This record gives sequence, C-alpha cells and structure tokens, in this order.
Amino acid sequence: MLLPPTFSPATEVTLTTAPPPARRIAGATALVVTRWWGHASAEQLHQMRASFPLQRSIEPEEVATAAMELIRNEAMTGQTLAQDAGLLLL
Repeated sequence: MLLPPTFSPATEVTLTTAPPPARRIAGATALVVTRWWGHASAEQLHQMRASFPLQRSIEPEEVATAAMELIRNEAMTGQTLAQDAGLLLL
C-alpha cells in the first residue's frame, strides 16, 4: 500500500514561498538595421535585404514588440522566436 507523502513544516513553507520556475525564452533575429550598420552602403543593405525570402530587414521596433509579447505570455517557455524575414524557409 502506498502512503501519501508527508511534508514537514519547512517543506510546506518552501513550497508556498518559493519563486516560480524560471522561464527560458529567446529571440533570434536576422538582419536588424541599426546605427551599427552605418558603415554599409545603401546598395549593400539592398543586396542583403534581397537575399531574404521577404526581401526586407527587421526593424528594431519589431524586435521590441516580439520581446514584449514573449515576456507577457507567461505560458510560453523553452521557445525561441525567429524573426528572420523567412530565412528559415530556405
């Protein structure tokens, strides 16, 4: 016969006061044009954008919006959100 587990008062306190498990979420972006790309010419940027299936780069605001959604969605964990302008489709 299996007996139910017993908990000491210390275990009960730990179970009720312990922080929730840590979530692991990440974002993976392709070409995000920021000031750090200032060395690239307009033609170089155009060529890079044209190499992606959606033929565009990702805006910094789009990265921020996706990050905020990952943070807000507490049911999501163990995921990597790809913002790659279709690169994974190749």
